[in-house]
Amino acid sequence: MILIVIPRSSAAVGCAGATFDFHNVSLAKPALSTVNCLDCHATTRTMAPKKIDSSVLSAGVHKNRACENCHANATVANMNTYSFSTDHAKTWTYCHTGSGNFGAPLIAEHNQVGQDIQTVNATCNTCHDNSGMYLSNSGTNGTTSAITHYLKDVTNTSTDPYQHLGPLNTSNCIDCHNGPNTSNPMWGTPVNITTAIRPHTETETGQCDLCHNDGSVSTLAKVDFHNAALQMPSGGSCTGCHGTVGASLGLHSTLSGTAAVEDSDCQTCHFASFSMVTGAANSGNTHYCQDCHITSGSGPVKSTILKDGLSHGSADCKWCHAAGDQPAYKYHASGPRGTATGNNCLTCHYNANLVDEPFKAPGEIHSGDIDSCIFCHDQADNHIVTPLSDTSSTTLQSVLVTTPITSGNPVLIQATVSNPMVMIAAAQYQVTNISGTVIPWTNMNPFDGRFDSGTEIVNATIGTSNLIGTYTVNIKCMASAPKSSGGPYYPLNGQWSAQSNSQLIVTQPRGYINGTVKNNSVNISGATVTTNTGVTAISDANSFYSLNLVNGTYQLTTSKEPEFYTNSSVSVTVTAPARVTKDIILNRKSTGTISGKVSVK
Repeated sequence: MILIVIPRSSAAVGCAGATFDFHNVSLAKPALSTVNCLDCHATTRTMAPKKIDSSVLSAGVHKNRACENCHANATVANMNTYSFSTDHAKTWTYCHTGSGNFGAPLIAEHNQVGQDIQTVNATCNTCHDNSGMYLSNSGTNGTTSAITHYLKDVTNTSTDPYQHLGPLNTSNCIDCHNGPNTSNPMWGTPVNITTAIRPHTETETGQCDLCHNDGSVSTLAKVDFHNAALQMPSGGSCTGCHGTVGASLGLHSTLSGTAAVEDSDCQTCHFASFSMVTGAANSGNTHYCQDCHITSGSGPVKSTILKDGLSHGSADCKWCHAAGDQPAYKYHASGPRGTATGNNCLTCHYNANLVDEPFKAPGEIHSGDIDSCIFCHDQADNHIVTPLSDTSSTTLQSVLVTTPITSGNPVLIQATVSNPMVMIAAAQYQVTNISGTVIPWTNMNPFDGRFDSGTEIVNATIGTSNLIGTYTVNIKCMASAPKSSGGPYYPLNGQWSAQSNSQLIVTQPRGYINGTVKNNSVNISGATVTTNTGVTAISDANSFYSLNLVNGTYQLTTSKEPEFYTNSSVSVTVTAPARVTKDIILNRKSTGTISGKVSVK
C-alpha cells in the first residue's frame, strides 16, 4: 500500500500543470518584454487598481501610441512601487509643443504657452475635459485620465477646415467670442469682442483675418484654433489699426524725435490706455493742446508755440485747430489745421449763425477779408483778436400780433428786426397780463429758416387754449456777439434790444342757438328771445332768431306782447363752436269783443 501525505495547506497547479505546494515554489516577476501594460491594467483583470478600457483606447486620438510613450519610467524594477506622485507621466507639452515628439501636432497659439495670443484662463482640460470630447468607457479612470486615454480623435486633418468632433467647431471664432460660448467658464471665459478695447461688430470668422491673420493661411476660417495663424492686430497698438493717422501727424510727428509717424508719437499725448470708443479720451489718459501750448500746462513736451492769452472764442484749442472729416474729433487725420494755419476771419464768420461746436462763429454782414477786419478788431491773429461787443443798435422795426382771436386758435406773432453791422442771432417773445408773466421769454424763429442777415423777419405761434382776456406781447432781439466767459457764441450772449409790444385779445369760444318763434305753424316776427344772462335776439320776418353765446346752459325767455303768452320753459346747452337749433312755440292769448259808444260830453 502506498501512502500519500497531503499538507494542510492548499494545493496549487503550476503553470506546467504539476501539483505543488505554492509556499515551496519561488515565483519570479516576468520580464517586461514578455508582458504589456494591459495584461494587468485591462478592465478584465483584477491585479491593478487602475483599469484601462483597451477597446475604447484603441479608437481614441492616441490609438497609435504605446503606453511607454507616456509612462517611460515604468520598469520591471519599479513596477510594484511605480506611482504618479513620484514619477509623473509625460504631459501634453512633451508632445504638442517644442519639437513635437512622436509626430504630434504642435499647439503653438491660443493657449497658455502660445507664441502670440494666449488664452490665459484656459488649459487643455478646459476644452478636452468636456464630456463631448472623450469616448465613454468602462475603466476605473476619472475624467482627467480619460482625456489622455479616451480622447476622441478631435482633429480630422482630412477635412478643410479641421473639424473637432466634440461639441464645438473651433474654426468659428465667433462661437467663443460673440456667440453661445462667450463668457462661458467651461471654455475659458473667452473675451467678448463687443466689449473689447476696440468694440468689434464683425460676425464672421473671415472678418477676423484683417487684423488677426499672420498671413500663413488664406483665412482663419480654415484652421483649428490650436494651430491657427493668430496674431495681435498688425502694426502695434496705434498705427496698425489707425492707418489714416499714419499718413500725417503734422508737426506732432516729431514728438518721438523723428519725422516718421510712430506709436511713440501717439503715446506722447495718449499716455494711458482707454477703450477705443468715441469720447473715451479724457484728461486722465490724454494730454490736450493747452497742456503743451500754454506756459502753465502740464504736458511732457513744452512747445515753443505758446499761446497764454487766448481772447478769441473758447480757450479750448480744438475750436480752431480741428482736423479730418469730423472737426474737433479727429485732431490728427491730416495733421493739425484750422484758422491758425492760414485761414482767416471769414473762414468761421460766414453766411449764418450756426451751432456752436466745433467753432461756428457769429455771422457777419461785412464784406472783405482779414485785412479789413483789423480796422475794428485790432489784431489779425485770432488768438488775440479784440472783439467788438457793441450790439445795442439792434432795433425792432415792426411788430404784428393777430388779434382778437378766439381761445383755442393759434395766434401768429411776427416782427422785423435789424442791425447795421452784424447778423441777427436771436429774438424772443413774452406774454404778460395784469397779474404778471403768463408765458416767459421764448425763442422765435427766422421766417426763412436761417439767421443769416442783418435784417430778419422772426415769428412764433402761440397756443391760446389756456388764455382768455387781454394780454401784452413783448418782443426783443439780439445781434451776433463775441463769446464771453462761460457762454456760447450765440444766442443770449449779446445785448438785447429795446422791447416792443402789442396787445393780444383772446376771447372765449362761442356757439350759436338758432331757431324760429311760431304759433303752431304761423311765423311770429318781432318776438324777443332773452337768455338768463341778458343776451337778446329779435325774431325776423321769417320768425328766425340767433344767439351767439359762450359755453354754458341757458334758460330762454320768449315774449311777444300783447298777443302771446310768454314762454320761459326752454333750456339749451351751448358747446362751442357747435350750433344748437331750438324752435320756440308761443301760445296766443284768448280774445273777445268789446262794444259800446264813444261820446263827447
